[in-house]
Amino acid sequence: MDISNKSLALLLVVAVFVSFLGTYASLNKIDEMQSITGFATSGNDTGTVTLEITENVTITFTVDSINWGTGTVANDLPGLEYCEMMTNGTLNPVNCTTFNNVTTPFRIANEGNENVSLQIKSNASAATLFGAAATSPEFQWKAEDNATTGGCSDHFNATILGGFVDVSTSDVYVCGSPTTQWFGTGIYNVMHLHMRVNFPEDTASGAKAALITATGTSGT
Repeated sequence: MDISNKSLALLLVVAVFVSFLGTYASLNKIDEMQSITGFATSGNDTGTVTLEITENVTITFTVDSINWGTGTVANDLPGLEYCEMMTNGTLNPVNCTTFNNVTTPFRIANEGNENVSLQIKSNASAATLFGAAATSPEFQWKAEDNATTGGCSDHFNATILGGFVDVSTSDVYVCGSPTTQWFGTGIYNVMHLHMRVNFPEDTASGAKAALITATGTSGT
């Protein structure tokens, strides 16, 4: 049977349409497979970690008391006799009767997280500590680095480090200066402050006390 040109054309159109449907179905199948198997993609993002450390300036007397106890000044010799005592264990056993022999000085620690300059002051001078009746009493201090690790990195006030000097009732720099902070932290955070008293037999009886204040200032 002969097939006309119109029939051939119709068959060609049908074939093309069927081929198109097959191709479309195949492409949809591939998309479904990609969705199911999860083909790899790439991407990135960032996160942050934040914190803030606040400044902490803390000065502490880890040894905060010097107590020579009670006693008298011997007066069994002609002239005015004196009792001299120091926190390095120096005590005149003849003139300083029954007083304690103190061998430990003040210990001052920087327990903060900043290097500081350190100032000290006393609320009493020798005259106010021992009274007007006492003849030429002495009340003195001397700075000393911690023998093991050091606390001031050898940047002491030379006057206070060199030997005993009269206490001050106003702030004086013992370590560092207004522009330098040498009193350290960590293992380098301790210094010693030795005290010395020397008072005569004509000192009025009664309790004697002085308050020593240490102040640290950071450079920030």
